[in-house]
Amino acid sequence: MAQKFTIIPSLLLRAQARLGLDSRQLVVLLHLIEHWWKAERMPYPSKKTLAERMRLTSRQVQRCIAVLEGNGLVKRVKRSSARGQMNNQYDLSGLVAKLKTIEPEFKKAAEEAEARRRALERSEPVWPSSDAGATAGRISGRRGNGACGPPPSSWRS
Repeated sequence: MAQKFTIIPSLLLRAQARLGLDSRQLVVLLHLIEHWWKAERMPYPSKKTLAERMRLTSRQVQRCIAVLEGNGLVKRVKRSSARGQMNNQYDLSGLVAKLKTIEPEFKKAAEEAEARRRALERSEPVWPSSDAGATAGRISGRRGNGACGPPPSSWRS
């Protein structure tokens, strides 16, 4: 692949609601992370660049960054040179600290879910061999008709 890639902690995606992030704020955060090339050097993309990538206005991006800053995930650091003000740098150490704080809780929940899954697998009933559908399901690893059920009520408008 000729294009570069960015590694995103899965916990950031799983903890979106816990971190109080709406979809725009998360995407702004992901774009800031995409510019964070070295741990010791804070990213400094322009609001204009972020806005163009997301099809937002610079003001909308600025509002999202203000919320991220209010949540303690990002800290704006002003930069200037002899020629005047430059793009802000964005200190993401608050995000890193917050993820480290909540990681044990998410790890414990994942371990408990895995334990429940294993317990269910051990107690799975043996279907009569005349039930071809159930047999096919056991062989393929699928259960039921493949449907996931209705979306959570929080997804409904």
